[in-house]
Amino acid sequence: MPALPLRDSLDAEGVPLASRKLRAASRPPLVPSAPVRILATRDSVAAGDDVDAPHLVEMDGPPGEDLEAAIAVVLRTGYLPRISGGRATWSVSSGKVLGVIAQEWPAPRMFWRLDPSYRELDVVRGTLRLHFSYHAQHPPEVAYEILRRLRLRADTDDSE
Repeated sequence: MPALPLRDSLDAEGVPLASRKLRAASRPPLVPSAPVRILATRDSVAAGDDVDAPHLVEMDGPPGEDLEAAIAVVLRTGYLPRISGGRATWSVSSGKVLGVIAQEWPAPRMFWRLDPSYRELDVVRGTLRLHFSYHAQHPPEVAYEILRRLRLRADTDDSE
C-alpha cells in the first residue's frame, strides 16, 4: 500500500511543523512584559499636606523595564515636594527598598544588588506601584547606609 502524503512537513522528530509553530505561539513570553503605567504614592511632608494623602498619582511609564527610567518619570513631574533649605530625603520602594532620593543630589542612588528590571516588584495588571517615604531632612548618606543594610528576611543557608 502506498504511503499517503502528509499535509504538513515533519521536523526531525516527526512532529508536524505547523503544530510546532502553533505551540510556540501559544506559549507565554519568557520575560514578563514591562508595565505601561506607574502608580505612585508618597508620605506627607507637613500637617497641611495630609489633606491629599496618600498623594496617589498615575502616569504613563517608559517603554521597557528600566527601573531608573520609571523613577525618573515620576521625579520629572515635580511629584515630590521641595523643602525650603533644599535638604529633603526620600526613599523609593516597590515591594522592597529600591534607592534613596535627596533634594540636593542630582540623581537617585539605587541599591545595585537589586535586579534593575520590574521582576519581583509591586506590579499589578501592568502598573508599577511605587511608594516614596519621606525621611525629613536627615542626611541622605545616613538614610542610604541604613536602608542599604536593611534586611527584610533572615539570612540562612536554607535554599527553601
